[in-house]
Amino acid sequence: MVKHKRPSGLELISILFAITGTSLIVTKGDFSSIILSPIALMAGITSALCCVFYTLQPRKVLSKYSSTNVMGWSMLFGGIFISCFNNPLDIPREINLYTLSAILSMILFGTVLASLLLLLKKP
Repeated sequence: MVKHKRPSGLELISILFAITGTSLIVTKGDFSSIILSPIALMAGITSALCCVFYTLQPRKVLSKYSSTNVMGWSMLFGGIFISCFNNPLDIPREINLYTLSAILSMILFGTVLASLLLLLKKP
């Protein structure tokens, strides 16, 4: 929308996967009922707005600094900010190898790699 052009085929497929995944999460696979609390709805809308912001905002910064620097500093400050609301050292359950590998996979593939690839695509 910013560049006033139609999405590419890969972008359309990504949108389709995002909508399908969200629908499956919200309905738990049963499309006759939606299981979504008001807090979850507000969190989703807020998350979408933040995603739009952090995708469009760093254009000027990325022209001056590398994408890895921008992402590293933003994750550091984001982590410090969220630590004000949620104690990162408060671990309610015992962590085993499966839990640790799942957490590391989400951090590395779902956050760091995805964000880095998004920033590398920027002009």
